[in-house]
Amino acid sequence: MAQVSTLFQPAYLVQSQTHNHIKSSVTNENDPFIQSAVDLASEALDEIQISDKTCFALSSSTNGNDESALEFVYRIYNDSSAQNEDDLNILVEIKEWLDENDESAETIFQTVYQKRDDESYASFLGFLYCYGLGTPVDKEKTFYWYKVAADRGEPLGLLQLGWCYHEAFGITQNDKKAFELFEKCASTGYATGQTWLGHCYEHGHGTEIDLEKAFTWYSNSAKGDCAWGQNMLAHMYRKGIVTQRDQAQAFLWFEKSAQRGYVESQCWLASYLQTGTGTKKDLEKAFEWYSRAAPHDDYSLNMIGFCHMNGEGTQKNILRGFFYYKQAGHNGHSRGQMNLACCYHYALGTLRDLHEALRWYKIAYRNGDENTMREITAVFDQLP
Repeated sequence: MAQVSTLFQPAYLVQSQTHNHIKSSVTNENDPFIQSAVDLASEALDEIQISDKTCFALSSSTNGNDESALEFVYRIYNDSSAQNEDDLNILVEIKEWLDENDESAETIFQTVYQKRDDESYASFLGFLYCYGLGTPVDKEKTFYWYKVAADRGEPLGLLQLGWCYHEAFGITQNDKKAFELFEKCASTGYATGQTWLGHCYEHGHGTEIDLEKAFTWYSNSAKGDCAWGQNMLAHMYRKGIVTQRDQAQAFLWFEKSAQRGYVESQCWLASYLQTGTGTKKDLEKAFEWYSRAAPHDDYSLNMIGFCHMNGEGTQKNILRGFFYYKQAGHNGHSRGQMNLACCYHYALGTLRDLHEALRWYKIAYRNGDENTMREITAVFDQLP
């Protein structure tokens, strides 16, 4: 498992694909095929379905009342945390609410800061400092306020403080201390804390590796409806760790996690549906899940290109395939770069351009795709 660098789950850095960004990147090309993709871009982006989850009915106009705005944002934070949502999703929900209601993050911060003597806001104030919402990021103040919440015995505060020790965020790294805090959090029944405890047992952070305990805590977390815990339990079944290898169970837990918006699980679910692993093969559903994950995951973006190129789960459209390969390649995905190079090499969805093909083959190779070396040699042989 990749190093965990956000509070609730492994980090998935989201690079938003705005219509303006796409249009500018397209129109910078002197390629008539790409010029024709300008009109296609917006329609293609519409295929990528972002989760239709909503916080609550947004008939919540605050009419400029700072206290009311804080009440609604604080409710988003508390309700989403109670539902074991990861920090990045909570951050997105809050920013969307602020935008839709014409409210300022700075005003929210100032309002809650004025209430700093009310320790019930400590966790939320730490969250604002942690992610720079309405104030500059401040690691030391993040740690301070998370500690206030933890000292109150709040499960979320225990989790947040444990994360600070684990990630050396505002404090010297101390995995043993982090483990103790995760253990306290998990003992309250807080599902995300149980996932962190399982993670510590699986990888030996602050304790000895104990895969049986890792499996137990992942199971508890998954049953508590934590998407990350469901994802990790799915991998235990997928790999046959502690338990018998069971792809049907892996599919089941990937599906539960994916439905809660966990991007990695959406990718795995799509892959299982595409290959018929642990379930009946269904290319259309695979395409749908790749589409849902694509705004947040370059592997899925590349797979959307593959589906269009080959007509898997959707109508074959080579131009769209090139479009998605191009986006994945520019985002740094090595296989997307390899596929983009192939498009230039073999005139798939664009004009043949051996120089561009060679450039992208080299980029893909530098990023670890060793399959490109043969293609690099072939392009060299074809250059005038």
